[in-house]
Formats: sequence, C-alpha cells, structure tokens
Amino acid sequence: MKIAKLETFNDRYVCFVRVTSDSGAVGWGQTSTYNADITALIFHRQVAPWALGASALEIDPLIERIEEREHKFPGSYRCRALAGLDTALWDLRGRLEDKPVVELLGGTPRRLRAYASSMRRDITPEQEAARFVRLARSANASPNWSMPTAASRRGARSRSGGCWRRTASAITRSPAPTGGSKRPGR
Repeated sequence: MKIAKLETFNDRYVCFVRVTSDSGAVGWGQTSTYNADITALIFHRQVAPWALGASALEIDPLIERIEEREHKFPGSYRCRALAGLDTALWDLRGRLEDKPVVELLGGTPRRLRAYASSMRRDITPEQEAARFVRLARSANASPNWSMPTAASRRGARSRSGGCWRRTASAITRSPAPTGGSKRPGR
C-alpha cells in the first residue's frame, strides 16, 4: 500500500494532515502548532516529495529516510512537519487493523490526563483555564480533537477568524528515488 496523496488543512495556529493511500485508505494527523501555516509549507516542500509513493505501512523507515534526506535543514519546522506525516500514518494503520494506535505501539488503552495550551503568553494560567471551560461548554459535546471539523474541511472560517487553507501534494511523477541525496523531480 503506497502513499498517493498528502493534504494539509491549516490556518496560522493549527495544521491537520490527511494521508490517502493508493487503495483509498485514509489517516489523519496533526503537525506541531505555532506558526502552523509555515509548517504546512515545509511539509509540502520537504516531507511530501519523499513520502509520496512510499509504503504507508513502513512508518519508522520512512520517517528516518526523510530525516536523512533533509538533515541539512536546521530547526524545528522539519520535525513539526514530520509529526503530521507520522501521526497520520499511524492513524491510517490503526484504522486498517481496527486497533487503537497505543496498541500498535505496544501499549494498553487507558484513561489519561489531557493537557491543552493555546500557547498564549498574554493571559494568566487561570484565565487560560476559564477560557477552555467556556470553549468546552460552547461545544455542547466532546469534540474529537484529532480530526478537523467538517466545516474546516470545506474551507470554512475558523473560530479565531482565520481562514483554513487546503494544500495538497499527489503523485504526478515517479516516486522518490531509494538512494542518493537528490530530491525527486530535481
């Protein structure tokens, strides 16, 4: 099963990744936050060219290969972008095997404490907690934080007033080479 299409759905603050295999199987992931719009660009320029056409189930070797090919790009954006691919591929595999990802990684599903942060530095921790309580109450249900909403997938405006942007990479040429250090298509 090969990776046929990679898409990002992002605004400035969050970026979701959707990976689609040549069989039509889909997995969702999320890049790290903070300037997520920049991370989406890095994803399509430095991650997607190596991932398209690669096996969707050989996750660790693919991540290592991209790290090896892009190691000269310093900083956290490369790692942030790879997080989107990594989490989307694990989600795809979990869906295919009908197992939670924690089991695929050798763990056991259980309850755990969650952490959330807006990364805002202009409010106190108490104000942040109150803001999250208000957001949770306004949702009227437990949201699935790992998936973008239907509205965001249609390109609707986000609650923050920003606009979701969708960018896609798909196979339009032969897959990335298996050896050497040149990028595919270059």
